[in-house]
Amino acid sequence: MNQKGYTTIAIISLVAVFILIVVAVYYLFKPIFPSFPSPYPVGNLPVDETADWKIYQSAKYGFGVRYPSNWKPSGKPVSENYASFISEDGREELAVVVYSDTNQPSLDDFLKDLDNRRATSYGGGPVVNIIKQRSIRIDQHKAVQREIFFNSGGFPGMENYLFNSGIIYGLLFYSYRPENPEIMPEQLKLYNKIISTFKFFEL
Repeated sequence: MNQKGYTTIAIISLVAVFILIVVAVYYLFKPIFPSFPSPYPVGNLPVDETADWKIYQSAKYGFGVRYPSNWKPSGKPVSENYASFISEDGREELAVVVYSDTNQPSLDDFLKDLDNRRATSYGGGPVVNIIKQRSIRIDQHKAVQREIFFNSGGFPGMENYLFNSGIIYGLLFYSYRPENPEIMPEQLKLYNKIISTFKFFEL
């Protein structure tokens, strides 16, 4: 047998020895590394319901938010500070608003000013009634969520405001369904799902 043949046999032998060592080490130390069960049963992994949603992004202010794929632009004028989208039947609306010139030092001050401006009399009462209000977090930032009713228009809404680096951001939902004078549970679930997709990104 020539030298080349001996070299080939030597390489094969070394590979075989290496494999045997790896297998021996695996079975020797296997009890030390217990396997952990998956947190979700096989076949029941969580599904990202927003994966195929559309995305609205603001390059100027560095944020993005997803909305359902069957929603579309409302047709209202769009600017760097405003965009709105409506549901397929046109009876629900999402307005994404950036209040960059409020000159308010905090979210609380902004809301007080907003309420004062909405206190204009409408039939002897305010333009907007605040039904519920609670503190929430949007992308780890302090935010306020309000369920409201527009006396002037006769429709309910859910407004969400957050404060970041001196700017107020609004995710405003309005429901134009005369048969429902308040935000229904399924609407609330959808709106909160949209809110959960709001993210800031590095400019």
